[in-house]
Amino acid sequence: MHKGENNHDEVINFIDTAYLYGFGRSEELIGEIITERGDRDRLVISTKASPDFKFVDGVMEIDNSRSALRQAVEDSLTRLQTDYLDMYFLHFPDTKTPLAELEFNTNHQLDVLQVQYNLLVRTAEAEIIPYCLENQISVIPYLSTCRRAACR
Repeated sequence: MHKGENNHDEVINFIDTAYLYGFGRSEELIGEIITERGDRDRLVISTKASPDFKFVDGVMEIDNSRSALRQAVEDSLTRLQTDYLDMYFLHFPDTKTPLAELEFNTNHQLDVLQVQYNLLVRTAEAEIIPYCLENQISVIPYLSTCRRAACR
């Protein structure tokens, strides 16, 4: 490889996306490229569950029921043009669905949960993080820098 060349075949093998990144368009574009290249087996693909949501009185309501999540998985697989995902995790937990009811992997367990967690927003410490520790579920925070509010 010459200096300045960009050889993606040897550099990029992890792709992270989500339905909410372009409302499915990101997954579609990635699926097109994966199909064109034919190297799905060399990639690690991560996407996030973004099941049905709607706004009621200005508040976003999320449906993380098993049926909504299973449909979200199927929709992601279709957009990504693949028959499996290496990592699939919950983008936004709701307040109605107990974590124990969520099913994701072949063992019917949640592997990774993404929650808002930072110096200013610590509500996950009450129930979510203890549950995840007890059940060996990884936690990936979002907005961990409080949108830079903590740095100002």
